[in-house]
Amino acid sequence: MEMFRVRFINQITDETIRIGYTAILENNLSPVIYEGRQVFYRDHLQPNLLKTGEAALEALDNIFQAIPEKYVLKQVAFEASHNAGILQAPKKRLFNDYIMEHGLLERVKYHRDDEDNIIIDTNLITELRIG
Repeated sequence: MEMFRVRFINQITDETIRIGYTAILENNLSPVIYEGRQVFYRDHLQPNLLKTGEAALEALDNIFQAIPEKYVLKQVAFEASHNAGILQAPKKRLFNDYIMEHGLLERVKYHRDDEDNIIIDTNLITELRIG
């Protein structure tokens, strides 16, 4: 088992919303193990897909499908949106529910508490980027 992390970077223009994402191994010496991007055209967009962060969850699912199962997601970093009315990072609860509903528990960092409840330990962070 090796830990990896994903970083999302977005760009919002008058016509498009671009979401790029890169996965690297946790050891920091890793080359990129997965890179992708999605471009949404604002005039032809289901708005809740980006407002809830569901597009990011589906991107993570694509990453899980493409890379070996020995890689376990430790952290997801989202660039803070400059327009939260259009684009937001998924809430932790939505992330947890998505992981459980899609049978992806073995692909994320987790543990069980004293009552055998599953606690997903994958960190979701939002980074403020200037410039």
